[in-house]
Amino acid sequence: METRYQKINKMETPDQTELITEDYSIVNEWAADNTFFRIETVFLHHMMDDYIARCLKPEQVKKVKQVKIDLYQLEAHELYIGEVLKQQMKNLAEMSKEGATVIENDIVAKHLQLKKLIHGITLEYRAFRQVLYALLTEKCK
Repeated sequence: METRYQKINKMETPDQTELITEDYSIVNEWAADNTFFRIETVFLHHMMDDYIARCLKPEQVKKVKQVKIDLYQLEAHELYIGEVLKQQMKNLAEMSKEGATVIENDIVAKHLQLKKLIHGITLEYRAFRQVLYALLTEKCK
C-alpha cells in the first residue's frame, strides 16, 4: 500500500503545502498525547506512593518499587519523544513559514519514526497501567 508521501512524490509538480499543514496538525496532536502521558505519569507516581504508604508487607513494597523503576524508564522514553516532537514541529513550522512546497525526505522519515514512537509509547502505557492496577488491587494485609 502506498503512503500519502509516495502518491504525492509521483506527481509531476507536487505542491505539498497542504501536506505540510496536515503533518503539523498531526504532530501537534501527538504532542498533546505526549503531554497527557506526562500528566498521567505524575498521577501514577502519586498513586504508587500512596499505596506504599498503606502497605506494610515488604514484598508488596518491593514490587511497587520495581514498577516505579519501570515508570521512570517510560518517562525517559516520553521525554525523548517530546524532544523529537518539538524539533519536528519547529521544522514543519519553518517550512510553512518559508512557503516550502515540497517536504524534504528527512522530514518524511522523522514523521514516520514519530508515528511508530507514539504508537509504541501508547502500547507501553497501556501495558504499564494494567500491571500497576493489578498490583494496586492486591490487598496490603
